[in-house]
Amino acid sequence: APRIDSNPLDNEHPDTNSDGVQLHVNVPGARDGGGAPRELSWLLVPELDGNRVRVTARAGGGAAPPLHASWERTPRGYSVRIAFERSALGADATKAFKLGVAVNEMTPDRERRRGQLVMGGRAGDFVYLRGDRLAPDDLLDFRIADD
Repeated sequence: APRIDSNPLDNEHPDTNSDGVQLHVNVPGARDGGGAPRELSWLLVPELDGNRVRVTARAGGGAAPPLHASWERTPRGYSVRIAFERSALGADATKAFKLGVAVNEMTPDRERRRGQLVMGGRAGDFVYLRGDRLAPDDLLDFRIADD
């Protein structure tokens, strides 16, 4: 969907109703226990005029680090490539962290998204559509190994 400044249909960010990807990362506090955990999320929407991605960031525990994103068409849709510096998280990301992804789908005949594919959740959990936030308990646990 094209960029719009307000969402008259509900109280979520307007891009939540576009084709796009939501990336959610929760990082524990610093190794010495003195740092606050970070709750970060980015809403990413491919822009049709090239490979640019419109990015909206939200963070708890400090500003969200910038990320680099691009997209390209594929035979069955599109792919999005997202990268950011691990050190920019400002916490110990070598420990376990939580990650969640939601893919929003919008078809040309609609003003709002049609559905979502959510990576995460709890056993037996069912939600028709989530908003632009994922509950921290619904994110999956990850650990980066430098082998």
